[in-house]
Amino acid sequence: MSRNHLENVSTEHPIHPGPAKKPRRESPNQLHLNPRYEHPTFVTPFTTAFTSATHFSDPTTNAHVGPHPFVHAVLPNIIDPAFLEQVKQALLKEQYYHKSNDLYEFYQSEDFKITTSPCLAELRDAIYSPQFVDTMSRLTGLELDPTKIDLSAHQYHHKGYLLCHDDDIKDEKKGTGRRIAFIIYLVDEDWSEADGGALELFAADSDGYPTKITRSLVPKWNQMAFFKLSGTSYHQVAEVLTPSRIRLSISGWFHGPLKRPLLTTQTLPIPPTDLSLSDYIHSQYLAPTSFSNIRDIFLERSSIELQKFLRPEIYDQLLHEFDDGTAQWDPTPIGPAFVRRYRRLRPAPPTSTLSRLHTFFTSSAFATFLTTVTNLRPTAHNSEVRCFAHGDYTLLHDHAIEREGLDVVFAMPRVPGEEEAGWDERWGGRTHYVADAENLLTMVPTANTLSVVLRDEGVQRFVKYVNCETKTKEGEKMAERREISLIFYEDPEGGGGGDEDPK
Repeated sequence: MSRNHLENVSTEHPIHPGPAKKPRRESPNQLHLNPRYEHPTFVTPFTTAFTSATHFSDPTTNAHVGPHPFVHAVLPNIIDPAFLEQVKQALLKEQYYHKSNDLYEFYQSEDFKITTSPCLAELRDAIYSPQFVDTMSRLTGLELDPTKIDLSAHQYHHKGYLLCHDDDIKDEKKGTGRRIAFIIYLVDEDWSEADGGALELFAADSDGYPTKITRSLVPKWNQMAFFKLSGTSYHQVAEVLTPSRIRLSISGWFHGPLKRPLLTTQTLPIPPTDLSLSDYIHSQYLAPTSFSNIRDIFLERSSIELQKFLRPEIYDQLLHEFDDGTAQWDPTPIGPAFVRRYRRLRPAPPTSTLSRLHTFFTSSAFATFLTTVTNLRPTAHNSEVRCFAHGDYTLLHDHAIEREGLDVVFAMPRVPGEEEAGWDERWGGRTHYVADAENLLTMVPTANTLSVVLRDEGVQRFVKYVNCETKTKEGEKMAERREISLIFYEDPEGGGGGDEDPK
């Protein structure tokens, strides 16, 4: 599944207006476009700035071109306001479909090419027109194809978002692809930064991976934002924070004539040890009948959750180390943002409970336990201790496909108020196992619980975006999904070409 595009969000095939559509008007101002944006005194300096990636600002309209982190532009008051208000009212009557996966959470209309609304059809025909595409071509300096445009409307409700991606879709054989992404905003006129939903642009490092957000564009009524697409045009729609408004927009791509695998994880052999299971694991899981029961369930379902897995005193010591600062998270989230965002644990003292527990989970003693309850014989592993807080996630991506293996995750979440309250599913942060767009399994982080899942070839997993509701009360610490995450393999190769760190 590629993360250079949005599944179920747009068509990837050329859109050819069929004979059923009404004839196009010949006026060059079909879109009720602000005439300033077609005047030579505007077009010439704008195009120069856009094509040379330099700053430009028009004092008459407040339109501007920004060169960083990649070239982008904003055109305020793009359309006649009265016509745009008609479009908005028509959009509010349209049917929307809930779109939710690892990358996004929003509602989408049908593609405008099949709309039956006269107002939306007029907008569609105007944007598809050679005249408007020619205007965009002159402003951007790019050759654009008027027969290949994707167009639909989107509603982002409270907690809706679209995470980091680049939109860079190309047909290398035909030498064509998306060149410009554009958004026309129909939000309330007093929409502000506090409402969320900003278009956030990422800078990229020397390897072409996104690093941090360096530009944030707050949606404004009757404003068109657009940018040139490339392998580093990483952007996202920030989470909508207001529960009382909807972020409404029309967006699409202009097409025209015309990445590398991520680093693999370090997979390690399982060292021989003389550790005792009874020093760590609760006695209820060490009886021969328990082994048999666990194995029967696992062989039937290919997954199992073992609650209250550690001895109570071990788990209490573990939580105490997070509270007293013995265990500390790196303040800089790990990326790249189009694949993942979360924090990893800084090295803990070797004598700490957390370090000893990590050693135990990667030991031959624990591998023998896994063999007993799964019938698998792991010989290698990779592992990390990680934390998901508000704004964190993992994504599916063609260049970050995890090799199949046995996923073992020990959960130690922090829940505001009382640890026994459990993780609230409204916070996000659940693990989803998917194959061919079908959700096969959902795992909720539960305190002192070991989850074991056999992930076969073709099955991938992601951690759903952790949303703003993790902070339940003012001044209270946010909930965090904390875990020791491991993948075990039955051969020493591990990592395979293009595999990514555990999600």
